[in-house]
Amino acid sequence: MEESHENSVHSGIVNARGCCHRRSGGPGTAGSGQAKSLYCQRIESLDPTAQAAFTPLAQAAMKAAGGRTLNTGGGKVVGIDGPPPPKRVVINEWDSLDQAEAYYKSKAWNDLAPQRDKAIKTIRRYAVESAN
Repeated sequence: MEESHENSVHSGIVNARGCCHRRSGGPGTAGSGQAKSLYCQRIESLDPTAQAAFTPLAQAAMKAAGGRTLNTGGGKVVGIDGPPPPKRVVINEWDSLDQAEAYYKSKAWNDLAPQRDKAIKTIRRYAVESAN
């Protein structure tokens, strides 16, 4: 049941972000022939001090690879239907699913593993491609 709830919530986010905020023209937009992608990660903080040090490093590496944070990491999460929502959700936007997958398999991301493993516990991680 929990997986279904998470997927429905994130699907709604993908549709709102991918369809309503799409611009014609540039990379990953309706005019480019590529669908935008959102990376979703449900996390728990292990060490707030380590997380405070890790977050800007992760955001800088992601930005250098072409990703954009939606600044949801510390935002309020509200349940609408189903079981209680996760306490913390990170959502990042990419111009394409291929770009997101490449980053999360990259040396830059893997090099952050020691800091990440001290800072956060990943419960679930996935990327979703916009259908439009």
